[in-house]
Amino acid sequence: SSSVSSGLSKKELRKKRAEIAQRKTAKLGALKKRTKALEAEITKLETEIEEGTAALIEASQGGFGDTEAKLSRQLHQGRERVEDAYGELEQVLADLEEGEKKFDEELAQYSP
Repeated sequence: SSSVSSGLSKKELRKKRAEIAQRKTAKLGALKKRTKALEAEITKLETEIEEGTAALIEASQGGFGDTEAKLSRQLHQGRERVEDAYGELEQVLADLEEGEKKFDEELAQYSP
């Protein structure tokens, strides 16, 4: 096998795998936490957009021009924030996938 484990004792191998697992948990845990935060933010923003859209329709039907313009700007900003959050989420998920692969490959080097 091409692992670096051949010269290490079982105890040293266990220790090395534990160190890698600990680093993996720390590094990927932060990415997983960020993923959950972004998903929650996106859900909140999408709800606000739905509510804002309903309010905009109501304002336009009622002839409230000032309110309509304000709501329209808020909806545009909300949609931009959702797009930004989705972009960041996509990057975080890619980093998470890459990190998983990297740590799994490193762990495989120390497998018996």
